[in-house]
Amino acid sequence: MVVPALATALRRGTPPLLALTPATPAIGLPVDAVPAGLRDCEVASGAAADYDAWLHGGAV
Repeated sequence: MVVPALATALRRGTPPLLALTPATPAIGLPVDAVPAGLRDCEVASGAAADYDAWLHGGAV
């Protein structure tokens, strides 16, 4: 199981440790779990520092 995963990762250029991490299923949320004003926001990526700034009331 490990050897095929590593071989595939090397062929695809995936970091080896990421290839060995078990896949976690996506958790489905009900639509109303996200505030209406945020449902159409698309987040390409995030950084921990961004969330720290938001939690402390600052702008990023």
